[in-house]
Parts: sequence; structure tokens; C-alpha cells
Amino acid sequence: KVSWQGPITQEMFIYAKDDALHLPRIHQSLLSIVEKEGLESIVALEHDFLPMVIDMEEVGILPDLTKWEQVEARVAQLIAETKVPVDQVLMQYTTIEAIDTALSGIASRPRGTEVNWDSTAHQVKPVLALLGVEVPNCQRETLEAIVDPHPIISPLIEHRKALALKNGLSETKWRGFLGTDGRIHPSWNQNQAVTGRMSCSDPNLQNIPRDKECRELIIAAPGHCLPIDDFSQIEMRVLAEMSQDPVMIKVLNDGLDLHRWLAAELLEIPISEVSKSDRDWAKTLGFAVVYGMGNDSLARSMSLQLKREVSPKKAQGYIDSYFRTFPGVAKWRARQQRLLVPTGRWVMKKGGDSFPEKKGVCRSLWGRKLTFYSKTKSMNYPVQASAADALKLVCVELWRTRDQAPGSRVVALIHDELLVETVDTPEAIAACLAWLHNGVSVGLGKILKTIPTGLDDKP
Repeated sequence: KVSWQGPITQEMFIYAKDDALHLPRIHQSLLSIVEKEGLESIVALEHDFLPMVIDMEEVGILPDLTKWEQVEARVAQLIAETKVPVDQVLMQYTTIEAIDTALSGIASRPRGTEVNWDSTAHQVKPVLALLGVEVPNCQRETLEAIVDPHPIISPLIEHRKALALKNGLSETKWRGFLGTDGRIHPSWNQNQAVTGRMSCSDPNLQNIPRDKECRELIIAAPGHCLPIDDFSQIEMRVLAEMSQDPVMIKVLNDGLDLHRWLAAELLEIPISEVSKSDRDWAKTLGFAVVYGMGNDSLARSMSLQLKREVSPKKAQGYIDSYFRTFPGVAKWRARQQRLLVPTGRWVMKKGGDSFPEKKGVCRSLWGRKLTFYSKTKSMNYPVQASAADALKLVCVELWRTRDQAPGSRVVALIHDELLVETVDTPEAIAACLAWLHNGVSVGLGKILKTIPTGLDDKP
């Protein structure tokens, strides 16, 4: 490595000259590939989006470290309190000797010590198996979906909820990224995901739980506030646009909540009588369709939400009802799946089995090229990618028109929410909201041609 701090040497001069010489050639070569693949619109979008990404990293977010310490203390107490009943139930059904035998392959665990309930694959899963509980994984959703659970499952779920809070809200970890200005400046990644969805690192702001107390850990600077724009049901709106399903388009154009309407339709009750759990059930069904969830997985999720057993056969019946309700979505799914064609290669699965590989190529509504290898991805890739493109188009418009709201800056993109920091005066907030509405109208309007944008603003 050469230090560029001292005098410029002949070697350094040649290196710089070659950089300048080769970059235009590389640019022309890449441009040819972009044109060949028909990606001009995506490259232009990513380039136009880059200034806002840089600005978000520069401005950062302001954490409330005092409240963070309070939340951490509460979570630490919660972890200790929820661990007690788990350990108590465990020792009612087995012995420390049996646990030592089950975990004998873990060199880092001394014999006779407590189970680390945060070590799901290495310790929790073998201990559950010792109790006769066989599960594919130890995710909370899997444990909650067990219809006739062992007595240890309920306290274990509560304990793992507390552990999840600790892992997502480690104040020490976040403090390590604190800048000299008292703000956190994360790295925003435009294209790490295949679908073009934004990701975040150092630290990952998207790990912040959605509950109100955790979201309040991000605060505005003195004299400022944080309006939030929530792109309501964006993926369902994209699905309606891509499938051109007439029923779904009408529901959204009528200003109705799609999940609530679907619950009323399938449960055959008035929409005014749809409860929150009914809506959540319909939402699960809708996303199960988009993400290609199988009837077994859907049955587990619905059993949890409805507080009663839902068989895989019954879950499949709900999926079939969904497609009868939205025939346009069913036709679009069939078209997408027909894009999968054999490649002539065989793929080896775990266990030694093999199967013929199939490959498909499709586009997002803005032209992002997507390669997929399963029926599941044939639907969720273009929907996710189109939603990601839509959010970037909104940001491009907001950056272009930023002079309309002086003192307002986008500070974070968290899933389907856009967080803005603005001056806390009635005039500034009004200008900020008008700027956001215009940005959403123009940006999402380039993707959603036949349905409304569904913007929810929360000052």
C-alpha cells in the first residue's frame, strides 16, 4: 500500500493516469451491457436516487440515549423475569444430566450449567427435542403455531420476545456508531437485495421493532419534529397494478382497506363487524399468496391468529377462496409461473436428492430485471421490486423539489415508512406535508397508474 499523503511519485502518477485512461472504457463497456439488458430506466433511477442516499447518511438520526438506557434496563429485567419460569418448567420434565447428554457436543458449554435460551440451533432445539417437541426451527412464529404445545412453550415464547428486544435495541451497540454530533450515521445500501429494496447497516435501523416505545427512541433535534409517511399497503397496491385484477382495483379506488374488505368477504360478515384479528387473518392470507407460503405454513400462522387449529386442507381452501375472489391475481400468477423454463441442469438438495433446475426472468413495473428459480419468487420478486422502485421514485421527486420545504430532510427509510425531520412550526410542517404529498403523488404515480397511492402522514 502507498500513502498518498506525501509527495507524488512517478509510480503514483502512472497509477492515477491509468485510472483516468481506463474509466471511460469501463463506462462504455458497462453502458453497452445496460443497453443490451434494457436497464436504462433502472440505472437512471439509481443514479438519481444516490444524492438522497448520501444526504441521509450525512444527516443521520438522533437517538434518545437517556430513554435508550431506560428501555435497556427494562428489557434486562424482563429477560431475567421471563427466564425463571422457563428454567422451572424445564426441570419439571427432565434432569440436568439428561440436558448435559443432549448438549454434550457443545464444547463452549460446561456441564451442569444453565441452558442458553438465546442459542436456538445449538441449545434450544436439542433441549426441546429432549422434551419431545420436534420443530423445524425455533422462530417465534413456529413456536406460537404449535397447536397442542408442551408447557415449556408459552414461557419460552415470552422469554424469546424479551431476548429479541435486547438483540435489536442494544444501546451499547448503537452508541458505538454515535458521531461527534450526537447523531448516528448508518450506511444505506441501495442494491444489496436482489429486488432493489433498501437495506441498512452500521447499525441496521430496520431492526428497530415497530412498537411505539421502540420507535420513540429516535427523536427530532431541538426545535424539530419527525413526520412519518407510511405507504399504506404498497405491496398490495403493486399487486393490483401488476395483475390488473378488477375487484382489487375497485376496492382500492373506493378507498377501502383491502385486508378488512377481504376479511368481510371471506368470513361473510359486514365490514363494520370485522375485528382486528379478522383483519390480521386476511392480511396473513394476502401476504401468503404474494410470498408463496404453502398451506402448512399458512395453517400454522392462522392457527395462532384464530386461537384454534386450522388444518393445511382448510388453509388451502382459504388460498383457493382468495383466488376466486381475485381472479385477475390468479391469472397473473399463472402467467408468472409459466415464465419458469428448464435450464437443462440438475440441482442437488440436502440429503442427496436432486431435481431439474428451472429459471425465469421477469421485470418490475419500472423495468428492473429479476431472475428467479421458483414459483414462489415468480410472484414476490416483481411485487417487492416494484414497491422498492416506487419508493425510490418518490425519493427522487422529493430530492428534486426539496426547495419547497426548507428545513425538511429525509433521515431514514424503514420498510414502508419514510421518516422526515423538519422544523416544528405550523408553517414548516404544512410545507413539509405538502412537499411529501406532492412527492408521493408524482413518484408513486409513475408506478401506480390505475389505483390511488394510499399515503398516510403522521406528524
